[in-house]
Amino acid sequence: MCFNHLHYNNAFKIAETLKKNDSAFTLTENDLNDFGYKLLSEGKQNEALKIFKLNTDLYPESSNTYDSYAETLAGLGYKKEAIKNYKKAFELHPKNTNALEQAKKLASL
Repeated sequence: MCFNHLHYNNAFKIAETLKKNDSAFTLTENDLNDFGYKLLSEGKQNEALKIFKLNTDLYPESSNTYDSYAETLAGLGYKKEAIKNYKKAFELHPKNTNALEQAKKLASL
C-alpha cells in the first residue's frame, strides 16, 4: 500500500495510549466513521483512508468499518485490498450483500 504507515501507526499507538491513560476516553466507531466521511467530502482521501484503517483495528468485529475502508480503498484505486476488505465486511455480516456485490464488481474490472 502507498499510504504512509508511519503516521497511521502513530495514530493507533496514540489512541491506545489515550485509552490506557484515561478510562473515560473513547473513540467510537461511529465518530471515527463520520470523521472519515467528512475527510472524504473535503477531498482528503488519504487522510480518510487512515481513519478508516484505524477504525478497522479498533473495531475488528464491525462489518461497517471494513465496508467504509474498502470503499475508500476502491476510490483510490487499491482494487485488490478493497476486494479483500469488502469480503471481510460480508464475512462479519452476511446480510451486507452490498459488500459482496462491490467485491464482485471490482473483481470483474
